[in-house]
Amino acid sequence: ARQNFPDCQFKTGSLPHLPIENQKGQTLFLINILRVLHLMNKVDLIHGVGQFVHKGDKLIIIDNLRKNHPNYLNEDFIIELMQREGLTLEARHAIRGARWPWVPLLRYGLIPKSLHPKLANLELDLMRHIKSPFSWQYMNVLWIFGK
Repeated sequence: ARQNFPDCQFKTGSLPHLPIENQKGQTLFLINILRVLHLMNKVDLIHGVGQFVHKGDKLIIIDNLRKNHPNYLNEDFIIELMQREGLTLEARHAIRGARWPWVPLLRYGLIPKSLHPKLANLELDLMRHIKSPFSWQYMNVLWIFGK
């Protein structure tokens, strides 16, 4: 990220104590952390993240969903959790299905790299039409919350 965006400042840290100043004009990312916290029975560590998001700031969450599966959080729970932090859901996008038929072919290099962008666009197009999680596989969802 630093190579691609040298003018941005990136920091990593541990919940609930983030190594960032409580200042305006920032975008926070929680990438594949909620499910991990759920599996460790430590979702309460997320409490307080709302204090780092000011009016006009964004919190972007990318995580996995799977319908009616005990190892995955329910989407309504995630949204309510962020609402309790004073955040409002601004956008939601299903961005990836875990087990499309071409995934193993990609993994083992059986599809030419020249076709990767077309497959990515196909998958994004398919995911645009999916409104709720699958019961037979997980899917990646991106949520954008703001104040």
